[in-house]
Amino acid sequence: MNIVAMIPARSGSKGLPDKNIKNLCGRPLFDYTIQAALGCSKIKEVFLNSDSQKYLDLGMESGAHPFLRSKDFAMDDTSMRSMVINFVDILEKQGKTFDAIIILCPVYPLRNSDDLTRMIIAFENVGGERSLIGMKEPDTHPYLCYKLNSNNMPTPVIDHAPDSYYRRQTYPKYFELTHWACVVPVKSLSSLNAQLMNKNTYGYMIPNNIHIVDIDTSLNFHFAEFLLQTERR
Repeated sequence: MNIVAMIPARSGSKGLPDKNIKNLCGRPLFDYTIQAALGCSKIKEVFLNSDSQKYLDLGMESGAHPFLRSKDFAMDDTSMRSMVINFVDILEKQGKTFDAIIILCPVYPLRNSDDLTRMIIAFENVGGERSLIGMKEPDTHPYLCYKLNSNNMPTPVIDHAPDSYYRRQTYPKYFELTHWACVVPVKSLSSLNAQLMNKNTYGYMIPNNIHIVDIDTSLNFHFAEFLLQTERR
């Protein structure tokens, strides 16, 4: 199966400006994802998808193919689905075709090549025709999440019996969607929603021994830095 990696790295980050190229332990943040993808034998080509020529130049130094995204697909409200469809359409016009894409957001620097290989094998094992999206145990169980009305009165987001479910060990299993990695067949793109899912999507349970750090703030960044430095000791 011909699978390519697409790493979305737009330049308009608000919470942590230029986070995708921010120096993390001596390397641009997205370099960790590029190297993980390049080291995965299941991935044929690795593309950096960005609206910034500066980012693309740095990505090429790391070994990724550049894909210059138009500003129309680099807005704050641009969905991942529309951006991926644009990526496929442009490459098909250039004569490049493939069966599936593994989408790797660069804000997860602790993935490695073996992690990606295992996920792609899982995708192949379920037939390679349905999207496969990363899932993890939630940091906060839905039973602990509440809405507040205009009078600040709390109501649970999920109706349950608090007297029966007051101990964490008795909570039913729920899983949190994460774009740590997602594999989508090209032919199913038109049927996917903005989260790259449809009724046929499979969930890939990310092993609990994998650190999932989603860098969105300075605190996330420094935590990833700490973990990487700890691994090197």
